[in-house]
Amino acid sequence: QVGGLIKTLAEEWLPGEACIFGWAEEIARRALPEAQEHQAQSADVGQSGSREECSKEQLRPRIVIDDDGNHIYEPRTRKHRDAPRSVRDGQKLRVWDDESLDPAHAVELYHGEVVEEKKSKFQAHFAKVVNMGEVKWAHRELLSDDKLATATHNTIAYQFYDYTKSIQVLDYDDDHENGAGKCLGRLLKHGGYMGIFVMVSRWYGGVQLGSDRFKILNRVLQTLLEKSGVESQPKGPTGKNAKNKKG
Repeated sequence: QVGGLIKTLAEEWLPGEACIFGWAEEIARRALPEAQEHQAQSADVGQSGSREECSKEQLRPRIVIDDDGNHIYEPRTRKHRDAPRSVRDGQKLRVWDDESLDPAHAVELYHGEVVEEKKSKFQAHFAKVVNMGEVKWAHRELLSDDKLATATHNTIAYQFYDYTKSIQVLDYDDDHENGAGKCLGRLLKHGGYMGIFVMVSRWYGGVQLGSDRFKILNRVLQTLLEKSGVESQPKGPTGKNAKNKKG
């Protein structure tokens, strides 16, 4: 745009006239309002997290490949200077290994509706899994989504029976939303949900929710699981047999 202004000013310039200072003032007068408007729009986009209101570059997560061939995930979380520490920290930087990229571990992903509570937005996701390879693939695939890359937190939990070690695996990750991962893990454990990976995304809206955020996390996830027909299962090998029968 500045180049276009210079071309226009050159056409209006008369030989013999001093032009440097005049041109500088004119460029500043015309270009500054546009730059301020663009900056304001960018700020609004960061707060809303809307894919339609900002460019693909602003939304797209940054993926860097290191010397060992690992894919390093850098989220596009908006920074909130006056928010709690967990919100200011935003999502974690992730390192994806070859296992998470292996298409042999691909699983179907399910998504719930976006729910808004006190200006914060929440969305639940899940996948049926039987091993860590599928857990990693599902996690990486979800975070590769442009919209989810802008979330303040993407809290996860998973539970399945590891037949190679004959143990039940239950684990979670807060993604800097302190206590949220444990909350989801408890839901999976006490709800008897086996062979499942879950993730709840949250976009902070400027209002602190306190402990209410845990209730909302549980509610949006429980709603998605119920609507998708996911039922609780017995622990261990019996649980997997039941899952296979359901097909």
